[in-house]
Amino acid sequence: MKYDGGFIFSFNRLRSSVIFIGKMRWTQSLLTSYCLLVTSWVSGERLGTPIKNNPAASVTSAPPVIDPNKPASSRKFLFHSQLDENYDLFWDFNDTHITFETLVKTNGYIGFGISDSGSMFPSDVIIGWVKDGHNHFSDRHANGHFMPAKDTVQHWLLLGGMEQGQYTRLTFVRPLDSCDSQDKPIKAFDYPLIAGQSMGTAGDPGYFKMETHYDNPDMRADFVDNSGIRIFLTQQLRTHDAGVLEVGVNVDPYQIVPPNNPSFLSTGHCHPNCLSEGLGGQEIRVFSNLLHAHLIGVKLRTRHFRNGVELQPIGEDNNYDFNFQEQRYLPQERVVKAGDYLVTECVYDSRGRAGLTLCRR
Repeated sequence: MKYDGGFIFSFNRLRSSVIFIGKMRWTQSLLTSYCLLVTSWVSGERLGTPIKNNPAASVTSAPPVIDPNKPASSRKFLFHSQLDENYDLFWDFNDTHITFETLVKTNGYIGFGISDSGSMFPSDVIIGWVKDGHNHFSDRHANGHFMPAKDTVQHWLLLGGMEQGQYTRLTFVRPLDSCDSQDKPIKAFDYPLIAGQSMGTAGDPGYFKMETHYDNPDMRADFVDNSGIRIFLTQQLRTHDAGVLEVGVNVDPYQIVPPNNPSFLSTGHCHPNCLSEGLGGQEIRVFSNLLHAHLIGVKLRTRHFRNGVELQPIGEDNNYDFNFQEQRYLPQERVVKAGDYLVTECVYDSRGRAGLTLCRR
């Protein structure tokens, strides 16, 4: 229907309404592809239940053992994460560079990498160690389960290394975006400079709600969360309005994944008629996408068809990991037109599960 000079619409295939409001010749868009599955054995008490209402919370784990011989970090960092009992990571950053420090219980080499999925490859990697007081360090990239190759240009730079007792510490820095195809850019998600979320008109949201999902099965009390969203409001309007288009598999109890299947395919269709109605005769330019599935999802992609011809996928992740989800910029903006056909494919690996995996609201 007509709405304040723009269009508002929803896809009934998904449980969430999809809204575009705009008065532009085209609309900037984020594309979100969803494959929503939950398992029948997930306990409602285990996730998201206040400790006072959770009987399992009465079981407390032993406090972590602190090694008195463990060196401190070389300086104070804004951020710290203990990746496991032997590996501490520190970091901070400014507008152009990010500095990391690894403190690892080893007298061998240290490996550290960045990838889109958290997998070994494809990834941007450093390898370094300290031997007889001499530092060894190199900027590399991994394309498989073999030795990562050295980068042509070394953008990761070692600031210092130290070996003390059973521990090795490396401090290193790199640009947030080196403009090097062998490196992975590090940047927070933001709208393009020519697009923004419309606010203040009759058709705009009256409020925003942020939902955060926490997974803390050990009921640890020593985690501190400082995540959040920064919103900047301006009266200097950008050229184009931004919106969100969601496509994917219907949230339906009849969608069932059988057990012990290494590659069960589930497909969701956004028909040309549905997309044409939603776009209201406009075309949109997609600049970012978020691929989402639940725990047993291993591969996702959003296929794009026009006039019976398949174009390049808008989004694809063949190493999907539920623990590493993020909004990703596309290498180039993609035009989606009325009459196009979008197909979302989700591959699930249910090996190790004895029962059915059900899709529920």
